[in-house]
Amino acid sequence: MTLPCITDLKVGYTNYYPNKEQKKKKTAPPASQKDLGFCLTGMRVFDPQTGKLVVNLPPGESKLLTTEEVLEKLSLFCQHKHQQSQVICSNIISNLREIHNWFSKQRRYIVRTSSVLLAYDASLMTTTLHSSPAAVSDSQVASDLKKDNNLEDKNPTLKVKAKMIDFAHVLNAYGEKDDNYLSSLESLINIFSNRIS
Repeated sequence: MTLPCITDLKVGYTNYYPNKEQKKKKTAPPASQKDLGFCLTGMRVFDPQTGKLVVNLPPGESKLLTTEEVLEKLSLFCQHKHQQSQVICSNIISNLREIHNWFSKQRRYIVRTSSVLLAYDASLMTTTLHSSPAAVSDSQVASDLKKDNNLEDKNPTLKVKAKMIDFAHVLNAYGEKDDNYLSSLESLINIFSNRIS
């Protein structure tokens, strides 16, 4: 990707293991996790017009965000002021529905503290992007732009990649459905659906 926009969303209303005594000291989850069913654990967003990094949110800062601030950051991630914002949201919804469809059928795993990673290339949002790499503040991005100056010739399509990541805490479901994970995915789908309604 030339201008990688990436966000990490930790999925689940709770991180606690079902039917297990908690050995670690209980800490209050971020406010958004209780309200929305997930928390934002990191984000980078580039402006497709200027190539500049407009959001660079490390994990330490993202966990301190209020619910409203998380929703604002997701709007920025979806490039809500850009004409292709709907394309981004539609792609995210489609990807999340695929994950939800698989997860709703499986009965082998209970997943805790896993994430969904969303990523897309903001350089594909416009055909007039960056006539000069000098417009980009990040030297590596400028270098990548020089290499990928023929984007218009390739006619690439803007797509969002969504991946389930971080599986350090996976338990045997013993035939039960993981409602915690599923309800969190449903919350995400609703939020991104509201961005395009």
